[in-house]
Parts: sequence; structure tokens; C-alpha cells
Amino acid sequence: MTDPSSIEWKFDIASDTWDRLLAAQNGHPLQSALWGDARNRADGVEDRRWAAFADGEPVWMGRFEIRRLPLHGRVAWLPRGPVPMGHPLAVPAHRQFLDHLKKAGYLICFEDPYPSALAGDVPGIPLADSPKTLWVDLRKGRDLVFKAMHRNLRYGVRAAERAGVVLEETRSPEDVTEFFRICGTISEAKDFPLPGSERLLHELIALSRPDSPFKAHLFVARCDGSLASGYFSLENGRTLHNLWNGTDRSFARKSPGEAALWHQVAWGMDSGLRMYDQEGIDEERNPGCYEFKKRLGGEEVALPGLRAHPLGMVGKAVLAVGRRMGKV
Repeated sequence: MTDPSSIEWKFDIASDTWDRLLAAQNGHPLQSALWGDARNRADGVEDRRWAAFADGEPVWMGRFEIRRLPLHGRVAWLPRGPVPMGHPLAVPAHRQFLDHLKKAGYLICFEDPYPSALAGDVPGIPLADSPKTLWVDLRKGRDLVFKAMHRNLRYGVRAAERAGVVLEETRSPEDVTEFFRICGTISEAKDFPLPGSERLLHELIALSRPDSPFKAHLFVARCDGSLASGYFSLENGRTLHNLWNGTDRSFARKSPGEAALWHQVAWGMDSGLRMYDQEGIDEERNPGCYEFKKRLGGEEVALPGLRAHPLGMVGKAVLAVGRRMGKV
């Protein structure tokens, strides 16, 4: 059915139901109820989960966080959303979504589609250059994925093994705290803001359940009993997305970072996942990270990037002021 009048909307869908529906669409973990519930518990961020259905099947999904502007109302922020769907009603449903936001008093909708924007006449206003990421096809198997890696990365994995680096997944609160400390040290040394908070990582681990498709994982490498490197990733049952990683450079000679990276990729293959997303590369602003991530190989993918939908004249004015002031 392709009649827009047949679309039915459901608002604030229960967490378990939402994540099952989202996983069936291979949705990004930042669109998950797991992420939204953790953000709420850690940072007090309010969110809503809205979906459009036709004949009982979802044709559009979007989880948005509510950002409040002083004296100017609310904006809706869809991290890595909305969820791209190939249904012919997806585009009219997106238009209806924007209409619902406007009627509810929202001034602007910001979206960051992943991996592609909806095809059709809902372009929005581009706010940034298209970001890039790297996808590694895990279906090739261990031998082919390992062989495709840069020789320096393969050497590091073998060097870590010879050095007795211990690899494991952990849910220990103490390990989460130490991992976040390492990430904080790196952000200070390289002068870039560290996204998220330690409490958010704790909540993501605590809220992850074995029976849910969306789960948080912390893979670590230990040298002489100390946590030397870690990769914090989220899965959706098909894809593993790396969100944070960090290595204590005092252990660099034992290559714990290379070992932890390979450990989580190998775990993904053993768990039947299809893809590993390195979540962001920037050759110009962060060439060191770019070169390291390129060592794993994979396909370089351009994402649509952040875009805005002002919802009325006030929204247009607020967006214009925000752009002039460098806030957007």
C-alpha cells in the first residue's frame, strides 16, 4: 500500500519493542532505546521514539532527543537517524513526522542519517561536510580479514601475543572507569573534546541484556595486570560499531591497541556479525587516527552528514542566528 493516508503513528514505543523493530532494519545503535535510556539515566536527556506503520509493518522510525533553547522552545535531534527504509511510504512518513513536530511546538529538527538519507524530496539544509567511516566485511572470515590488514597491524597483533598481552571482554565497573581515564588522558594530550561521560559508559554496560539485539561491549588488553587498551563498542545483532577506544602509550611497545582491535573484530566474526563499523575517519583533522584505522582495511563510506529542517518562520530565524553565532 502506498497511500499516505494509510500511515498510522505510534509514539513513545516501549524500549524492548523499539529495539527489536530497529534491529530488524539494521538501525544504528545511537537510534536504539538502549542508548536513549542510558543517556537519560546518565545525563538526564529526554527522548521520544516515534514510528510510522502501514499494514502493521514499520515504514519509518526515528528516536529523537529533546534539546531546549532559552526562550525559544525545543528542537528535535536525531542522532544517526532517521532509520533509512526502502518502503515507498518512508518519504511521506518523514514529511508527516516533521508536521507532527511542528504541531507539537518544535522549532527545528536536526538529523544525521545513517548510512544514507531518505530518497525523495525531504532534503533539509546541509550543515557540515559529509563525514566518512570505514566498513569491514566480517563475513569474509578470520583468514581473509587478517590478511587484508596492513602488515604493521598484523605485526602488532603477533607482537602482543609474544609479549603475553591478555585479551578479554569485561563488564567490571573498575575497568570502565580506568578505560575512561585513558580516553580522557588522550583527549587532553591531543586537545579534542571527549564525547560522552563515564557514567554513560557504565549505564550502557548495565542496561545491556543478553536477550536484546543492542548491547554494549568493552574489549580490553592487559599488560602485566594493568588495563593498557580498550575498545568500547555497540552492536545491533548484525553490525559492531566502535564508539570509543584508547591506549595507554606507556605500553605501546607491547602493541595492546593493535591486539584489542583485532580481538573485538575476531569476536564479531565468531559471534556471526556481518560488519564492523570504525565510526568516523578524518584525514585532515585527525590524520593519526585516520592512518591507524585504515590499517584494518575495509570500504570507505561517505555519510550524508548533519542537516536541519526549520519548522516555520521562528525556526528559520533561530537557525539563521545559530549559524551566524557558530552554535550550529
